[in-house]
Order: sequence, then C-alpha cells, then structure tokens
Amino acid sequence: MGTYSLLDQNPVIGANQYRLKLEDLNGTVTYSAIVTLMYGNGSNSLVKNSVAIYPNPAKSTLNLTITPPFAPGATQTGGPVNRPSTTVYGIRIVNTLGSVVQSANTAQVTWQTDVSSLTTGTYILQVVNNYDNSVIGKGTFVKL
Repeated sequence: MGTYSLLDQNPVIGANQYRLKLEDLNGTVTYSAIVTLMYGNGSNSLVKNSVAIYPNPAKSTLNLTITPPFAPGATQTGGPVNRPSTTVYGIRIVNTLGSVVQSANTAQVTWQTDVSSLTTGTYILQVVNNYDNSVIGKGTFVKL
C-alpha cells in the first residue's frame, strides 16, 4: 500500500470525486474506491460538514438538511459507480453519555423529527450512508 497525493488546482464548488486508476505490469486495470470531497466558496475551501441542523437550539421540532456528496447512480470516467439508485441515510441522535436516543432511516435529503420528549441538553446528530456506512456529516444541537 502506498501513499498518494494530488492538489486539485481548480475544484468545483460542491462534490468532487477522486479515485486512482491502477494498471498492473500485465495490463490489468483496477480502480480504487471513490473519495468524495465537498468544496465551498474560497480557494480550496473544503466543506467539513454536509448536514445542516436547525433550529438550534430546538424546543420541539428539529430539521435536518443533507447535502449529498455524490449523485447516486452516477457514472465515472472508466466505468460505472456501483451504488444503489436511491441513497438511504441512517440518522442517529446521541446524548452526551454516548447512548442513541433516537434513530431513523430516510431516502430524502430533508428530514424532520420531534425532540420535545428529549431532556434538556446537548445532543449529537450523525448521518451515515447506509450503503457503505460512510459518515455524511454530523453536528450538535441543544434541546431546550
């Protein structure tokens, strides 16, 4: 296993996907897993989170907006991406003790839940892609 690096001089704002094309001495070509990086405004400004949680603090209703890191079913130069046509997101709300207090699955990029039954405090909301368990984003919110 080696270490590779490349500086993309002109990333687009939004999702940028990268992978390695590996060619063996016998001519066999394989591709590495795709890595998606989200860029925001500014020169080489990586977006660190693909979720927006609001309102924060929340009393009863909590909203979540997910910015998908890639278009499901998209094709890449050199071959298709083997992904389901619909991405299902796993959502977990965890308290400060590390216990999951609420969980859900959604195929939508917007989600809403009632947090009125949660005790007052700080919580962590994590979103994962259920297809490959990759973390899409996470954030904290305060329940009043």
